[in-house]
Amino acid sequence: MNRRAIVVALVVSLIMAMLLWSKLQQAPTDQIVAPVVQQPTIVKKPVVVSKKALAARTRLEAANINESFEIQEMVASSVPDQAVTEIASLTGRYTAITILPGDIMTEMRLMDENQIPNLARAVPSGKRAVSIAVSMVTSVGGFIQQGDFVDVIATFRPRGSEPVSKIVLQDIQILAVGGSYQFAGGIPTQTPSIMAAKAELITLAVTPEELEKMMQLDTGTTFKFVLKNPSDKGNRVVTKGATERSVLQEIGHPDHVQVTTTTTDSSDTSKVVAVQVDDGRVEIMYGATNRRELYKYGGPAGTKYRQLPDEVPAYTPSQSTAERTSSGEQSPTGSGE
Repeated sequence: MNRRAIVVALVVSLIMAMLLWSKLQQAPTDQIVAPVVQQPTIVKKPVVVSKKALAARTRLEAANINESFEIQEMVASSVPDQAVTEIASLTGRYTAITILPGDIMTEMRLMDENQIPNLARAVPSGKRAVSIAVSMVTSVGGFIQQGDFVDVIATFRPRGSEPVSKIVLQDIQILAVGGSYQFAGGIPTQTPSIMAAKAELITLAVTPEELEKMMQLDTGTTFKFVLKNPSDKGNRVVTKGATERSVLQEIGHPDHVQVTTTTTDSSDTSKVVAVQVDDGRVEIMYGATNRRELYKYGGPAGTKYRQLPDEVPAYTPSQSTAERTSSGEQSPTGSGE
């Protein structure tokens, strides 16, 4: 190869390289595009983290919940399942296990929302818990369970009057049965095994006024608990109470039916049918000639029946109401009411 040709080629190459370099130096910097490097995307997620240790079954109160927890941003891939993301959602919940500082709060570390770990916490605000001894008879055959609602019916025996049965308490919540309290959410206590002649306990949630009534009943008054359907909770009834006399009158017993008026024909004439009326009068004989009258019903009922005549005559249709009234006899509507 000709050495001269090689030299010429090298010189030409050098000149072209210098021209290219000069051209690049003169080019504006904004026309130089740097290669784009794709950075990896890091996804983060907010989670609730404890700031201090908390014992198991601790109630998380709204007043100091912010002192125990904080929100931290963590890599989503390192966040456990069911992690709590809002501090406010912990309000009113109970810790299921001991919580240590730095623990990520998850649903597994908390009790269910409807779980209450002790009986004191289960008592509704403004009410009191009281335990009453019951039996198979007074506890609906032993079918009362924790969480049920019952009514209380009692039979009173006032002095000088006949016994009366009356519903005295309604919508009473059963907090516990026997000597145990089941706090697992959604799991009621088992049907209590209240055997015959064996006393068991049920614990009620009552207002202070209901508590006083319950204590009065428990001092000797006969009472029973009446189980009600949960859908009837809040549907309170007003009753007059029942006595032996009122029940017999309602079923039409002859000795307890008051005087009634019946129409005999289309001429609007009527007659009063005389029936025996139980006025509750009892005659007590002592000695040869001494006699005393008592009224077993007493009170207003006794006064009412004292005003009834000993015998109500049967009036004929021809006798007018005015004639009967003027003669001092009882009108058809004057049946002692």
